[in-house]
Amino acid sequence: MKNISTRNRALILSTLLTGIYMIFHLQLSILEYLYQYDWGIFVLPGMISILMFLALFWVLNFSVKGERIITINIFASLSIFIIFLFFEFLYFTQTSLEQLTTTILSIILVFVVNYIVILTVNILNYSYIKQIPLGQAGRAASYIISLIVQYFAFFLMFSKDMNVFLRTLLIFLVVLFFAYSLLWNLAISFTKRAFSSLSIAIVVLLFSLVINLWPISTYLISLVLSIILYISLGIALEIREKVSRQVWIEYGVLLVLVFLILIIGSEWGINGPLI
Repeated sequence: MKNISTRNRALILSTLLTGIYMIFHLQLSILEYLYQYDWGIFVLPGMISILMFLALFWVLNFSVKGERIITINIFASLSIFIIFLFFEFLYFTQTSLEQLTTTILSIILVFVVNYIVILTVNILNYSYIKQIPLGQAGRAASYIISLIVQYFAFFLMFSKDMNVFLRTLLIFLVVLFFAYSLLWNLAISFTKRAFSSLSIAIVVLLFSLVINLWPISTYLISLVLSIILYISLGIALEIREKVSRQVWIEYGVLLVLVFLILIIGSEWGINGPLI
């Protein structure tokens, strides 16, 4: 087993997780039984994310220790959990014909997503041990994965009829975790990482409280929060150097976009949009 390369281990794990996903979706009786219960939708994503967490130790040659268990293993498993939960939510809300199409597409996506996430955390783990040229690519990939995953998380939280305090807490915890995981890639102190992560989580939390009262669709709510997150993360990731004027202009344009989304996309009772 020691002679198996990390890339091949990633392929084996991706294939295994995809196989489990496929079995559940081909055996519709299992899904139908699970979906009878409110917690049923969490079973398959939870099972796959736990397997991801445990199997990553093997894939990464048991080199993950200490803080990296959080920023590598939990980062990957939580990302997979949210992505798979998003797939299950779409499946659960579709007709039989749409479910068939979704299943075929999601099986392909599940393999690709698993493989990309595993390779990304492998690069991050190795670049922590030793500086490598691919380190920057791994950090960029983890940044993109984080934004996509958190968009899905926002969508799921605002799609469910959830207690506003529970939703606010979950948003805070999810943003805090992913912000800290991204900042872990920078050579900065734990205090700065923790403070910056906490600041980002609080900013997104405050926006979520405001936007929770705004009459726009779930898709737009998730988009607005993702834009705010993108701006906050961008500023935090430039913590070691001065943010350029071009970057501030970009963030300014994005804030204007947020304002337009809130104005144009809002529905105010029988009067419809403001514009």
